[in-house]
Amino acid sequence: MCEDKNWPFLFQNKNGFLVRARGAALVVGVALFSAEHNVVWAEGFRTIPDIPSESNSQSQSDLAASQEVELYLEIIVNGRSTGTIYRTIRKGDDFFLDKSFLVEHDIRVPNDAPMRVNVSQLTDVEVEYQEREQKLEIMVPSEWLPEQSLNLADGRNYTEAKVGTGLLFNYDSYTTRTDIGTNTSLWNEIRFFSPAGTFSTTSVYQDYISGGDEIVGQDNFIRYDTSWEYSDQHSMRKYQAGDFVSGSLPWSNSVRAGGVQVSRDFGVRPDLVTYPLPEFSGSAAVPSTVDLFINGNRSGQTDVNPGPFTLTDIPYINGAGQAVVVTRDALGREVSTTVPFYVTSDLLRQGLSDYSFGIGQIREDYGTKDFSYGSTVANGIFRYGVTNDFTLESHLEGASGLQLYGLGGVYQLGMLGTLNTAYSYSNDNDESQSGSQYNVGYQYSAGAYNFGLQYTDRDSGYTDLSSYKSGYRLSDQSLQANASMSFDKIGTLGAGYFDIKSFEGDRTKLLNLSWSKSLWSNVSAFFSANKDMGDDGGWTTMAQVSVPIGTAGSVSATTNHPDKGTASQIVRYSHSVPSDGGVGVNVAYTNNEGNDGYYQADATYRSRYAQLRGGIYGYEGGEDTKWLDASGSVVVMGDNAYLANKITDAFAVVDASGYEGIPVSYENRLIGETDASGTVLVPWATGYYDAKYTIDPMNLPSSTEVSTVEQRVAIKSRTGYKVDFGIKSIRSAAVTLQDSQGQPIALGSVATINDATTAPVGWDGVIYAKGLQKQNSLLVEKADGGSCHASFEMKVVSEQIANIGPLVCQ
Repeated sequence: MCEDKNWPFLFQNKNGFLVRARGAALVVGVALFSAEHNVVWAEGFRTIPDIPSESNSQSQSDLAASQEVELYLEIIVNGRSTGTIYRTIRKGDDFFLDKSFLVEHDIRVPNDAPMRVNVSQLTDVEVEYQEREQKLEIMVPSEWLPEQSLNLADGRNYTEAKVGTGLLFNYDSYTTRTDIGTNTSLWNEIRFFSPAGTFSTTSVYQDYISGGDEIVGQDNFIRYDTSWEYSDQHSMRKYQAGDFVSGSLPWSNSVRAGGVQVSRDFGVRPDLVTYPLPEFSGSAAVPSTVDLFINGNRSGQTDVNPGPFTLTDIPYINGAGQAVVVTRDALGREVSTTVPFYVTSDLLRQGLSDYSFGIGQIREDYGTKDFSYGSTVANGIFRYGVTNDFTLESHLEGASGLQLYGLGGVYQLGMLGTLNTAYSYSNDNDESQSGSQYNVGYQYSAGAYNFGLQYTDRDSGYTDLSSYKSGYRLSDQSLQANASMSFDKIGTLGAGYFDIKSFEGDRTKLLNLSWSKSLWSNVSAFFSANKDMGDDGGWTTMAQVSVPIGTAGSVSATTNHPDKGTASQIVRYSHSVPSDGGVGVNVAYTNNEGNDGYYQADATYRSRYAQLRGGIYGYEGGEDTKWLDASGSVVVMGDNAYLANKITDAFAVVDASGYEGIPVSYENRLIGETDASGTVLVPWATGYYDAKYTIDPMNLPSSTEVSTVEQRVAIKSRTGYKVDFGIKSIRSAAVTLQDSQGQPIALGSVATINDATTAPVGWDGVIYAKGLQKQNSLLVEKADGGSCHASFEMKVVSEQIANIGPLVCQ
């Protein structure tokens, strides 16, 4: 407390506010005191008329409650700061804020409220004044606050995929040799890719040489597929010209044709989930952390502001399950909500469509003739997510004299699974026949429990493109049912039933039962039994036990008891090839009861350049067959060629600007070092995935500059791309500067190099200068005052830092 002749009874609280009281008078403000406790500066005081002290008609607290005090407070709404220090009027225990400010921060006020609102008297609103922190905390119902959509799928990002220009040759050569001759086949794929699309063709060349006195050679070349395709990532649309396989639905059939096809390609967007995922909602009264647990496992965590929220784009799930949403505030208080769900990938999200439309000539004699095309045909399918619970499906086929129409749908039955139905009608004018097809199915999946049923019924006159003018007839009726159950102690039980009836009266009925379980120390057991339900059918059984050896090896013992024929026992040892390359082996012996035993052995060697396999098999007492296989790829990009294992998807060439021996990693896995051309091939890239490519710059010369050592690049499927790290060779030097008396320029001086960059002068007058030119000038601002100039020439770019000087700076 301090006292001044002008400011008697002046009090200062810890927040810097001063309160002066004289009788019943009240003054609030901020003041600065001198060492003698005199007021030297004051601001924000309000003079309130004194009330005679002898008046006892009103208590001092009642008087204070009737006066207005102007404060500037930080406003907190449900524990979250508005980021504003706002003018607030206090009158006793009531606080008044501008109506516009309250509406802006989602605090509901009556429409007819005055411009200044008593927030303390609002319905469902709690107000607390924190005098020490000069804060006003306001608590409102969480449902007043804005709805938040929280994305838990942090890794699902859309990345523009890159593509370069190059040529890929995949090959697989297989040779067998017996006493009667040698047979060699060479399968190959030639793939040319560029930003305009990918052209590919596949074929096989076969050569047979018989043994004996006369050697007769027989060659055979077979072309399989030749096509061009282009996928547009923005529209998720694929264009194909040449040989293609038509799109199909679960209740229709595909055909091979030569022509053009346009289809939806969801594969270009790995970030997109095409089927509907559940959304879990909740509400937080204060800033909190939300955890999502799916079937007991935490699937995501995120922070949430006060108010209602919805968790979207949750991690991939399928089937029935249970989700628990746990909201936890800063004090550790938790609120958990349990929500059951059912998810199926058979549905499309609401508003999402899938389609395929193709026209061309149907492919005949595939695999035996190179160019055999028949009638012109057209095929189209279309799927549309009408709602998240219903997906519409349709199908059209056409050919000369043939029309086919189909309509169906997939329905989610709440938590009970999915139902699919379809009806198709065909009319073949050439054969003067028509018919229909009915499909109905049901699926349920709950992790440990799975069940599926599918039934198809056709009229004898029903024809589609797969049976059009081929002499092939579809089945009359077919029924498929399967179920599986998993138990911790018992293992996994499975059952399947198949009943297929032809129009000729033939009928096939099969029952399959299976059991599998992981025993002790990763030992696993499997048993299956198949029953032919025909008149004279019996049981065929198989039992197997597998024991792991080390990290990559295993030994298994199998016994087979067929319905007809002899029983057999198989003992097998296998050691898989390490993922980074190496040797793998496989040895097996089969004991056929009452017959000769069968043996086989093979070995595999995989390097980064190719994979080689070889082996032998045959029956005891008979001739054996020896075989060799070599597979791999040849990649040509730019002026360089590379050897690699067979490349089925995308690949990358990492370019280190000609520097050899630079380590390169793909997704933190070391691939190798750059070769003499400064490049290295990464053959395992996944199409459209933004993978991480890194280089280790420690082996780079000191005269180089690299802007980044890590890049994330997505590459189009079945293409390649050059990942260039843009390493630059720069002129750099350690320049020693002296004054005219031969003394080093003072430490702390600053040199401006070529009027562009600056560098500090270190000990002994040395500066490190980079980005130099052939002719260079220095302007030095001396630490002890003044400036000087120097110049020098640097014609040669060295891999090491050049030493220049001493130079006289004057």
